[in-house]
Amino acid sequence: LQPSGSLSAILGLASAHCGLLLIQPQSAMPIYYGKTLVDAVNELLATPAEKQSIITSWKKILQLLFDASVMKTEKHLIHCKYILCHPQNRAGFMLNGFNAQANGLKVKRIGANREELHGAVVIELSPFPSERNLQIVSNEKVAGASKELIAPPNGQETHMSIGTGHMVCFCRAALHGCKTPFKEIQDDQGRISVETLKRDGEYQRMLEEGWDFLVMPWQVEATWPNLPEFGQRALNAANSVATDATEWEVAITM
Repeated sequence: LQPSGSLSAILGLASAHCGLLLIQPQSAMPIYYGKTLVDAVNELLATPAEKQSIITSWKKILQLLFDASVMKTEKHLIHCKYILCHPQNRAGFMLNGFNAQANGLKVKRIGANREELHGAVVIELSPFPSERNLQIVSNEKVAGASKELIAPPNGQETHMSIGTGHMVCFCRAALHGCKTPFKEIQDDQGRISVETLKRDGEYQRMLEEGWDFLVMPWQVEATWPNLPEFGQRALNAANSVATDATEWEVAITM
């Protein structure tokens, strides 16, 4: 633990008085969880794919976090307006506005079903201003370079997507009134028609209520910085090998 400012001053004076040099570690990572858990997750994150598949490692990591009460097994209903994309997603590329809208169109064609959003995982935004700002700015840059296909941050966000990020992106884009290249879901201004999407009652509920997510606390990323990217790759891998997946499942996990 780092001493408070007043305690640091007292310790500094005492050290100077005694002729000692008090060295404070400036870059030490805070420890939020026990060493056994930290080491167990680190071992899984470092396990090579030839020894154990990334999907298996991800499932084991989740189970460790559940068992340690770091995460709850119960999912939480979260509206897309509260969810940004994690900056590590897709090797830092984060989102593709065209792909997100193509996925949204697929769902419109075959019918929405929130029960099939199996890979819905989010993590809390960092409470630390500098880190939080980086997370928000990353999303601003992606939106700014998207030619109005991706909605910018709205200032209400509390979480970042790890799984189903493109579906979140599409719903945010629809509610923001983003442009779309797909005439089937365009309004007369060339923007996504929420009215058209809401003709499907389940799509309407997704747009108005959101859907259920597993939630990771921000301390998870603070402890294991590579875990969000690892989880996103695992969820993508699970989709790519799911040969019995329906077209809906493919659309929501790409």
